[in-house]
Amino acid sequence: MVIARLIWFYNQGVVSLGDMVSQNSSVALFVFLENFPFTTVLSFLSVLMIVIFFVTSCDSGAMVVDMLCSHGSNDTPLWQRVYWAVGIGVVAAILLLAGGLNALQTMTIASALPFAVVLLLAIVGLIKALRIEACKQESQLITAIPHSGSENNDGWQVRLKNIVDFPNKVNVNKFISQTVVPAFDLVAKELEKNQINVEISHDKGVSLIVDHGEEQEFVYRVLARKYSQPDFISEIDDDESSYYRAEVHLVEGGQDYDIMGWSKTAVINNIIDQYHKHQHFLHLLR
Repeated sequence: MVIARLIWFYNQGVVSLGDMVSQNSSVALFVFLENFPFTTVLSFLSVLMIVIFFVTSCDSGAMVVDMLCSHGSNDTPLWQRVYWAVGIGVVAAILLLAGGLNALQTMTIASALPFAVVLLLAIVGLIKALRIEACKQESQLITAIPHSGSENNDGWQVRLKNIVDFPNKVNVNKFISQTVVPAFDLVAKELEKNQINVEISHDKGVSLIVDHGEEQEFVYRVLARKYSQPDFISEIDDDESSYYRAEVHLVEGGQDYDIMGWSKTAVINNIIDQYHKHQHFLHLLR
């Protein structure tokens, strides 16, 4: 039955459908569906899918415009998102009332031209960002002078204890204040002797920020991050369900290694290692 219906549609319905599309393209879908069984159901489903498509598209467009007008922030107030969504809907409604579907299509094409220029500029920015990323990857490959993780050479017991220890937040914050901050102070004083501007910030952990003028600054940040206890530790200590790590973060993000339990000398050497790599990175960019 369905096959016969399709054959009839192909033989007789193509001409009438083509005439209807040429006269009014907005009803072409419904004229097409009239040639199938359950026309009402298919029309309802089609309208529902069209509504979902336009609602999600409008929501995505409003979110993008909202982010662009908020300097890239995606944590904007609800009323601001609603404002842009309503604004897009009002503009589309006015265009439909003024000139119908043709006016809306013309406006879409006209607005796409400046956006194409923006895309070209974005491509240029992407190429520059990829070049910077390549230089950053290459700078991470340089080999630094090896150093000990302890003040003395027989500190393997301390290193092993740090590996199997899962400290709480109090102990990690104590380590940061008693070891990391003094290490930052020593490095900062030494850099200032070489006429280099250094700042120590306590916003979101503790950070050592080295200013290089117009070039990218160096940031060495230590954060206390929370993680779930491993199963074998949870079985031993039921009171603790989580532990903390003193993790190193640079400008490009977290480095996924923990310096908890390191000596002040080891922390200083690690800062120098990362600063050496950053200097090589700046050299590649010049």
